[in-house]
Amino acid sequence: MTREIQLDIVTPTGPLLSEHVEFLSIMGPNGSIGILPGHVPV
Repeated sequence: MTREIQLDIVTPTGPLLSEHVEFLSIMGPNGSIGILPGHVPV
């Protein structure tokens, strides 16, 4: 069984996205951050 993260994106106008994902990678101005199930980003 694959561990998953519940990803919910909510904007000021309401929910935009809600789904289960295996990992999350977010791009930023100084690089990116990756989040795996059971891990806390620092």
